[in-house]
Amino acid sequence: MINAFSFTSQFLRDRQLERIDRSHLAEELEDLGKSEKRAIASLTSTRESARIQTSD
Repeated sequence: MINAFSFTSQFLRDRQLERIDRSHLAEELEDLGKSEKRAIASLTSTRESARIQTSD
């Protein structure tokens, strides 16, 4: 999977758009969005827990 993404990245840099695996790129972008949402939720939860503990 990493290798395929490396090729996709290089094709984008080289403007070889016809060589890009569009479905793979779409999956990578969707996964990136999911991991970002999880990271934000985790950070928010951690901050909320810290706020509650300091207010006690």
